[in-house]
Amino acid sequence: MYDVSRLAVQESVFTNHKTITCLDSTSQYVFGGFEDGVVRVFDLRKSSSSTRSSAVQTYVAHDKWLSQIKCNPQAENVFLTSSYDGKIKMWDLRNPTEPLSVLKRTTASNEDKVFALAWNGAS
Repeated sequence: MYDVSRLAVQESVFTNHKTITCLDSTSQYVFGGFEDGVVRVFDLRKSSSSTRSSAVQTYVAHDKWLSQIKCNPQAENVFLTSSYDGKIKMWDLRNPTEPLSVLKRTTASNEDKVFALAWNGAS
């Protein structure tokens, strides 16, 4: 992460995993979505003096490439994921094993993809 006001690197996150396909962040966390359908959450408060953060939570979120992650502007512990598997999932940071909700069209085929998503409401 780069601080444009100071013109300096503020934090480096090393994933040692597949290619990262999407990012979002809150004041405390960076959420990374990867090509293998996994979400990794990095806690910026737990970074070491060498400015290397590691994932504090992992979510096996989708079967295919993650296209987008969006953090809820009203609740920092809730986020959405969308994927090339045609699903949108809502997650709670406190439960990495199962999403709160899953959206998928009933007429969806195996070729359907979700490319983007957004929260609806006041920010």
